[in-house]
Amino acid sequence: MAAICILDDVGILTSWNEGASPLLGAAAEVPEAALEKAAHAGICETEWSGVRGLIQPLHGRRGELMGYSVELWDMTGKRARESRSRELVSMVSHELRTPLTAIRGALGLMAAGVLGVLPEKAQTAAVIAERNSERLVRIVNDILDLEKFEAGKLTVECAPVDLDELLRAAAEANQPYGDKFGVRYALEGSTGGVRACGDSGRLMQVLGNLMSNAAKFSPAGSVVALRMERLPEGRVRMEVEDRGAGIPEEFREQVFQRFAQAGGERASAGAGLGLSISRALVEAMGGQIGFETMPGRGTTFYVELNEAGGDEKSLRSSSEIPQAPGVIAR
Repeated sequence: MAAICILDDVGILTSWNEGASPLLGAAAEVPEAALEKAAHAGICETEWSGVRGLIQPLHGRRGELMGYSVELWDMTGKRARESRSRELVSMVSHELRTPLTAIRGALGLMAAGVLGVLPEKAQTAAVIAERNSERLVRIVNDILDLEKFEAGKLTVECAPVDLDELLRAAAEANQPYGDKFGVRYALEGSTGGVRACGDSGRLMQVLGNLMSNAAKFSPAGSVVALRMERLPEGRVRMEVEDRGAGIPEEFREQVFQRFAQAGGERASAGAGLGLSISRALVEAMGGQIGFETMPGRGTTFYVELNEAGGDEKSLRSSSEIPQAPGVIAR
């Protein structure tokens, strides 16, 4: 049963239904500022004293303010469940990362023949196992980053970053992943000397996410283009363009949501966390991330940042990503 209570025009509790009985203490303490906001805006949603309230003004026939209707939700139990869930995910992820890293290393040695020549079937199995262990390590690292993001502990360092060098390094570092799908990364054009204010390590992480997605959804034998350009008002832009089928219209609003995947065999190569984490990182650097897509003609993901200029020392700063207001696991 929904918890509904009625306040008079000055915020005094006058009536309530059975569902609101356990929440009457909070109902009697609706913030005055929330009431004023509802009176002017017509509705206000806010939280206080462990509850969330949807406040709507009640008007008489002549339009005069008669009181307020408040629908309440108890957030205490929900917050406790979310906290326990985050703690469990964090603990499991930390416990998994060390043994997974060791397993990946051992499988890599076996697949490379360092530990001796394997029979053909065993060699094939070792290569498959190594690839899956790499996938597991990436998923665990993404989950740990997500946990830090939710706790407001994921930080970025903002300093001048040479975009030409960054894109060349990203192409080289990610080409082995592109090779798995028969895709080549190519830097188109060069704007030497263009620098953005950002965290080079985190930007490599963002580009890695964008480039791996581009490879997964590109046809074999195609080229994923990397570009950069100056924009007006002191902004710079990096692009990662694929030649895939484009993002389905019904999925476009979900692209940056956590655990969202468009489907298909190649999409299962990840956990659906990379783009959500990338958006958090880019926004923490004062930037913007987005995409442009055309059915049958591919998708271009872009990252826009402030161009760095002036004294390098004065540009250096640290930014802590604010705690996420809520997490919806899809």
